[in-house]
Amino acid sequence: MGSNQKRRIGFIQDKEGEKGSDTPKTPLVDPRITAFTGAYTYMENRQAADAFFLMSDMRKMFSAWPTKDNDPLPALLNKLEKEGYYLQMDEANRMGIPVRRIYPLSQLKQENDAI
Repeated sequence: MGSNQKRRIGFIQDKEGEKGSDTPKTPLVDPRITAFTGAYTYMENRQAADAFFLMSDMRKMFSAWPTKDNDPLPALLNKLEKEGYYLQMDEANRMGIPVRRIYPLSQLKQENDAI
């Protein structure tokens, strides 16, 4: 084996070893959470909220149906909590998240023009 070939093999091995070190260690962004936080803002005061999403609503919205091995809803709720969306109890002692819908400025302008 010639010296050029040895150098090339060594270069390839070095590059393969670097792949793991160049990988960023940031958590993956869940597009469902991004869509939710872009459409709704958390309301600490439930009376000021437009909607109160119960756990059953959240399962439907996120398609977070439990399987025999996993329940994805707790992980999604943890991600929402990290974004500032906290569970609260309603009058019937059901857990949910109070939110207000965020309207794009273009939509608000169209509604005001119609008045």
